[in-house]
Amino acid sequence: MSSGDVTASLNYLQKLDIYQHEKPFEIMMDIPSDAKNQRQHNTKFEAREQTIRDIRELKYQFTLDKHGFMVREFRSTLDRLGRIDGTMVEGVYKPEVESLIREQVSDVDQVFFFEWRLRSGDIHIKEGDRIDLNDLSNWVEPAGVVHVDQSPAAVLNRVQLHMQEKAEYLLQGRVRIINVWKPLENPVEDFPLAVCDSSSMEPGDLTECDIVRKQFTGASLYAHFNPQQKWYYLSQQTPNEVLMLKIFDSQEDIEGKRCAHSAFKHPKYQAGLPPRKSIEIRALVFTHPRN
Repeated sequence: MSSGDVTASLNYLQKLDIYQHEKPFEIMMDIPSDAKNQRQHNTKFEAREQTIRDIRELKYQFTLDKHGFMVREFRSTLDRLGRIDGTMVEGVYKPEVESLIREQVSDVDQVFFFEWRLRSGDIHIKEGDRIDLNDLSNWVEPAGVVHVDQSPAAVLNRVQLHMQEKAEYLLQGRVRIINVWKPLENPVEDFPLAVCDSSSMEPGDLTECDIVRKQFTGASLYAHFNPQQKWYYLSQQTPNEVLMLKIFDSQEDIEGKRCAHSAFKHPKYQAGLPPRKSIEIRALVFTHPRN
């Protein structure tokens, strides 16, 4: 049974000398054949063991503003329908998740969803494979490196890109990015999502990495190993349980600013159990200026 506290490997960005003079980057598209630099990336990761504690009996003790994540009960129409496509996400799931955010998160004036993603434990993408990340109907493998989806600079770019003429006004208030992550079809046995207590992540543990796509250049934060980090997961998370992760918060006096996270292979996984299937959706959450 995939439960209980475990020691498992997490993949961290190595601290390479090259990053002293060259920013980490990953290019998610074909490079023109005549380009002098043919590198797709300059990132290199290392597997390090961490203790990951099971919060099954403590799941409601964690909060977004203190720890950077929380667990909530959530029943979606998607689970009753037994299938998923873009139309259903847009017409059914997004309104459900917006209601959840407004119920569970404080001071929400406006919600804007900018991306969603489907993942499956039986998808394996090898280096050199190409997948169109702009096609949200594509299933991709669990994200197996410790990361925060958006860097602060990338959040600013996101707000300006999506909110356009309203951006200047919205940036005067509180800006958050919150991810809502949940399983589909079955409890998670093979690749649970590990989350790091935001208060245990030192500023030096995170490095910005440019993510270059055809239509948009963004930036994520990759984490370096630190034995002081505190890691958790929700064992056998069901489709009726969501993890809500804080990716960014512009409010200065908040302890839970961002939640580094990663999928990990559960060491107690029993072969033959159904592979993980999950959906994550990413939201800009605005509190309007109060003056």
